[in-house]
Amino acid sequence: MNLQGRLKKGVMSSSKLNRTTALTVVVMYALSILSFFRNEDGSFELSSVTNFLFLAFSLFLFLLVAGKNINARLLAIYLAASVFLIIHSLYLADYAVHKHLLNQLGFLFAATASALFLQRSARRCRMDLALNHIVRVSFLLFLPLFFSAAAGIGQIVNSLNHWYAFIHETIWVEKQQLGVFLAWMLIASLVVGNKRKVNHVILLSMLFLLGVGIRSFVAGFVLLAIFLFVGKYKVIRLLYIVAPFSLAILVFWKQLTVPLMLLFDIRGLMLQATLDIAHQYPIGIGIGGYAAYLPEHYQFTSGDYREVSDVYRYLSRDFALNVLESDLMVMVFTFGVFVSATYYAASLTLLDYLLRKNKFILDGFEKAVALLFGWYLFAGITQDYIFKLHWWVMVSFVLFVLMRVRLKKRQLSRVHCGA
Repeated sequence: MNLQGRLKKGVMSSSKLNRTTALTVVVMYALSILSFFRNEDGSFELSSVTNFLFLAFSLFLFLLVAGKNINARLLAIYLAASVFLIIHSLYLADYAVHKHLLNQLGFLFAATASALFLQRSARRCRMDLALNHIVRVSFLLFLPLFFSAAAGIGQIVNSLNHWYAFIHETIWVEKQQLGVFLAWMLIASLVVGNKRKVNHVILLSMLFLLGVGIRSFVAGFVLLAIFLFVGKYKVIRLLYIVAPFSLAILVFWKQLTVPLMLLFDIRGLMLQATLDIAHQYPIGIGIGGYAAYLPEHYQFTSGDYREVSDVYRYLSRDFALNVLESDLMVMVFTFGVFVSATYYAASLTLLDYLLRKNKFILDGFEKAVALLFGWYLFAGITQDYIFKLHWWVMVSFVLFVLMRVRLKKRQLSRVHCGA
């Protein structure tokens, strides 16, 4: 075969490879978004189906690359994480739920397998096509949301929560999950818009307006913007490690209490419960354990409310805490303060590695994933996204991007050495 023929064959092969990779990314993204659909009374939800499909799809992807030259470092990380989860749940934690352990081991395998497949299939391909497809799929999913929001715009007169409740009733997506979808779409649209120099002002404005009443959506972007701004200062970067471990030592060493007036609110109760666990269980209570632990240990009666203030003298409702609306709280309950500190220190360092140290070598898809990772990290302070399907898909994309960045740096190093 002549040189022109070999070049043509190489281009065709690369194009096919790019389409395969793009399709894989879109399937994973679509499963994440479909897992949000749940009606008001919970009698219909897609999360169980999408979880199974993600595991089956990832197993299929793993079989495609099994036995080939795959990333040994990622496999080692997967094995180490699996062993840690098993030992922690079976021998160290008091309240671990074995069903939840099996679920998370399955998700860990799925995230690792899909990242290995993406790394193998897109080793020398740009990921622009995948990002463009994410934007297109997001726009199709956005249309029913837009019409629902427009139909219920009058609910804003009552409150933004009434508006989001109307949207949930119409399209079966809850407020906080809506924030995740808007974050994915907003970040992908921003990156594609900048790359193509297309004016997305109207679309981006609608996304911001739809998300303005969602606490985690706003907090994620505000804190990410602050991180990007202050990250250029070396003294701030030192805090990425110092701050998490200093807080961990403080809450473990000293029993801290939330002001009594804040305990009438569910978030005050969550914070107090987390501080108690941080002090009493330095290695946590285990995966899924908080669902049984909280109602047993944190009940608040109407009499307790009236003791806080006479303002609540007409309150007749008793309350038992059974949720944790924060990734940080879930981490502390599950693994304790020191593992949580390690997680946040490593995540902040990794985010700095991607968005500051290597920002000039990221393509559009890689930049979007890095920004999405940052949004999840900060939005999770106010909402519990961790260990769910869409969070694991994000983790899979981050692992894939990390392998690509390391490969790019090795290639650049060879080029410089050759020069």
